[in-house]
Amino acid sequence: LFLDVSERPAGKKFWIPPGQQQFDAPHVHIRWPKEGNTPGGIDVFMDNYALVLTFGEPQDGRLPGMIYLCLPDDSKSVVAGVFSAEVSE
Repeated sequence: LFLDVSERPAGKKFWIPPGQQQFDAPHVHIRWPKEGNTPGGIDVFMDNYALVLTFGEPQDGRLPGMIYLCLPDDSKSVVAGVFSAEVSE
């Protein structure tokens, strides 16, 4: 996320519909490991993906959130679910 230095994600929702990304939209990096003789790699997506990212309020040093991410890669990768991130001030 491209937030200002003093800006915090708590309580915010980020909605990035496909085809409407701008330069300040999050860049999504995916990485895969080496398998046998096939090298690992990394892809970076700066547009043409769909993202809904919602953050709750921090509690006990944790920031809860929900994510839905759909990528335009060959595998049509999707991530959806809830998470909790460690936060520090």
